[in-house]
Amino acid sequence: MEDATFVAFCHFLVDVFAGITNFSLLLQRNETILPQAVCALENLLVTTEVMAARPKPGGRLSQFMADLRLQRRQQEMVLTLSWQKKFVGLKLLIARMFKDKTYLSLWELMLTREPYCSDKNILHLVHILLVLPVSSTV
Repeated sequence: MEDATFVAFCHFLVDVFAGITNFSLLLQRNETILPQAVCALENLLVTTEVMAARPKPGGRLSQFMADLRLQRRQQEMVLTLSWQKKFVGLKLLIARMFKDKTYLSLWELMLTREPYCSDKNILHLVHILLVLPVSSTV
């Protein structure tokens, strides 16, 4: 996540330099008077402060943040689908292989015997199964 923060900061700098460029171009004009320069400077400072909290619409930081949110949503969807498949698979395994077990002996088996106790994903799913009954498989 540190890399994403650094890239976001770089995009923030690009947007800030775009504002500074516009301010610089205003100062380079011959017809610019002091009140215009002061107003433009105050505008640049306010815009920069707001940019830190809310990126400039259409700016690089805004585009980067949107891409980052889209990427996170896609990763969450893939992770959710993966967990759903594992969850259904484990419930089917329990329903088919361990019908003779009571709930207490089933959880004892899942939490203490190999290969179930060494797999962190299975342990997480076992905790989920403690909430949802095995009978909801079908």
